[in-house]
Amino acid sequence: MSGRTQTRRIAAVLLAAMVLLPAGCRRPESEIDHLAQVLALKPGSSVADVGAGSGEVSIAIARLVQPGGKVFSTEIAPEMLRKIRAAAEKATPGSIVPVVATPHDTGLPSDCCDAIFLREVYHHLTDPSAIDRSLYSAMHPGGRLAIIDFEPTPVAGPPPAGVPSNRGGHGVPKRIVEEELTRNGFQLVETMYWPISRVIKHFCMVFVKPQGAVTQSDLRWLENRKDAVGTTVPLKKEGKSRGARGSDRRFVVRPFLSGSPSRPGKGPGGRLSRRACYSN
Repeated sequence: MSGRTQTRRIAAVLLAAMVLLPAGCRRPESEIDHLAQVLALKPGSSVADVGAGSGEVSIAIARLVQPGGKVFSTEIAPEMLRKIRAAAEKATPGSIVPVVATPHDTGLPSDCCDAIFLREVYHHLTDPSAIDRSLYSAMHPGGRLAIIDFEPTPVAGPPPAGVPSNRGGHGVPKRIVEEELTRNGFQLVETMYWPISRVIKHFCMVFVKPQGAVTQSDLRWLENRKDAVGTTVPLKKEGKSRGARGSDRRFVVRPFLSGSPSRPGKGPGGRLSRRACYSN
């Protein structure tokens, strides 16, 4: 999320130039409308803009989810967070929550979002697995995640410092995005062309957190269940997980008490384990 100055300058020039392009090319305002459609946003939705820059897109989205909606606007750079706060107070007071992020954590609270998007951010991640886990934790079951980015291209310049070597340049391959996010629990819904530039071809990949996925709230509830000691406590939540060779398998997640399989709940203190068993 840091070190994106060059890319953002290019993006700003391209977005400004789009006003002069023919009607067949999407303008910034219609991109916001399309993003809202892709994420299934509505009044009252809770959204996160991860790597929000100076907050222009956050502000546009915040207006679309009123009344009652909220946008978590995350950034690493302190100067960007100051810009977000200042712009939000002028444009949409009370509807944007600036969030301090790190290279390893979005900073988002658990179970806070109906939708999340990363716009030209994913290819800058230096610890994508940790960020993907943070995204998953922040998302409500059934929530949508949009990754707007581009394949590696020399036009964008050298790759950002510290990114994984499998990126293959400045950008990120779609197959890598899919592999990393599905490995961390998301399901790919669709991939589409995202025409915001005539110079660099962008894509939008839409993922979903499966309905019925076990949330951090579920785990906290289980850990506080005093009456569950000595028993196996099933969570009757079903979802889908991508199995080998891209196939889908059904599973039921059953958190269980610590201890051996033959003596559940007999571990130290009888505390609930955060492990889960999966069955087809």
